[in-house]
Amino acid sequence: MPSPLLQSAASAKIIRGYGVAVLSVMFPQLITHWQALHLEYAPVSLFFCAVMVSGWFGGVGPGSLAIILSSVAFYYSFLSPVDSFGAKPGQLARFMVFLLSAALIGSLSVAQRKATESLRRTRDDLRDTVQKLMQANDMLTRSEAYRRLISGAASLPCSDTPAMTC
Repeated sequence: MPSPLLQSAASAKIIRGYGVAVLSVMFPQLITHWQALHLEYAPVSLFFCAVMVSGWFGGVGPGSLAIILSSVAFYYSFLSPVDSFGAKPGQLARFMVFLLSAALIGSLSVAQRKATESLRRTRDDLRDTVQKLMQANDMLTRSEAYRRLISGAASLPCSDTPAMTC
């Protein structure tokens, strides 16, 4: 059973991942509504960045949450009629392209995270294997030196007395 400290660390990591998802989607939502910047097409790329960051730092769950939150924010704030959850049949194709693109970006980000974690585990396993091999090699070297020492002592010439047998 994992210790409470490990459970606490795992909980903090999960909370941090979901926090990154929420904050990374809130950031483009707030920055695109700042009139001084005049961002016309940037919301799409900023929301994609939010999905990518969430998938990378948090994994599947936070990445999925970022996709959902980004899609809701994009639908509400950037499809005509703006600032409405009403039906937008003329914008359905644009919304579907955004949703599919966000899902693809999120899945690629999660896959990259998994590949990186796998490479780290493999590196650590390889490091352990090399250490074990070095220890085994050291033991073999010592046993070989000991065998040579023993066989060298056994091959010393016997004395010429008949009582001694070699």
